[in-house]
Amino acid sequence: MTNKAGLPSTIEMRDGIAYWTGHHCPFGIENTYRAVCEALMEMDRQIFCALLGVKTDTLEFTIEKSLAVGDDCCQGRVRLLQPLTDAKPSASRVDE
Repeated sequence: MTNKAGLPSTIEMRDGIAYWTGHHCPFGIENTYRAVCEALMEMDRQIFCALLGVKTDTLEFTIEKSLAVGDDCCQGRVRLLQPLTDAKPSASRVDE
């Protein structure tokens, strides 16, 4: 779902929802299995949650098209189900 730099090809914000499109899979799972795509995208959702400091049930991550099942691109959306508060995620080191 990324370009050569590892980023989605396009990201568009509409009504508080981020819509993304990509034409290259960084994991190389084109034409394989949707379940593999969903598992890898779940890792992305967890990363988003950690960066935003939100619980996983407050972030909706939807896959609408997937290169893994032979679609012409990957498309999906990311939406916060609750607004962010002013609280910042606490910083912690991995080695602590």
